[in-house]
Amino acid sequence: MERSANQTEQSARQGASQAKRALDATIAASRLDERAWVAQIGIALDAPEIGKPVHGYVTWNNSGKTFARKVKPLCHFVFVPKEVATENELIKTASKGTAVGNSSIGVLAPNGQYKTLLESQSSIDESDKAKISGTWYIYIWGEITYEDIFKRPHTTVFCSRRQGATADFTQCPFHNDAD
Repeated sequence: MERSANQTEQSARQGASQAKRALDATIAASRLDERAWVAQIGIALDAPEIGKPVHGYVTWNNSGKTFARKVKPLCHFVFVPKEVATENELIKTASKGTAVGNSSIGVLAPNGQYKTLLESQSSIDESDKAKISGTWYIYIWGEITYEDIFKRPHTTVFCSRRQGATADFTQCPFHNDAD
């Protein structure tokens, strides 16, 4: 009889353990389904004008079902004569480019969008315009950090590039990820 009681107790523990795992999996799936998902969805850069800074923007979108909180974007852009081969090389170019960060935009509603404005640190001259409009590459990259409604932190990183002033921006083969 004692053996039967031990088996019953062991079966009850196993059942409780399975139920807990199932509940935990359901909660995790619900969090993924209900959380904010913020990503970069667009980039624009104005045509270069002599005597003026270069202007542009990065557009962010929350495609999730809930608000993103404590949203903080940080973007960089740089003009370089050749393609950047690796993520490490990209990060090193940050010192040559322009960084644009906002302390916080607060919250980003579901299906809401936000633009991070880009502006070069100095006005461009004839030489700059020839490079930007010619064969040089423009890299725009960065990250956005935010918190979901479950108070879990998230980061999305992106990198896009184009050659010249009129081509479409395409994703870099590195520095594109979301958690």
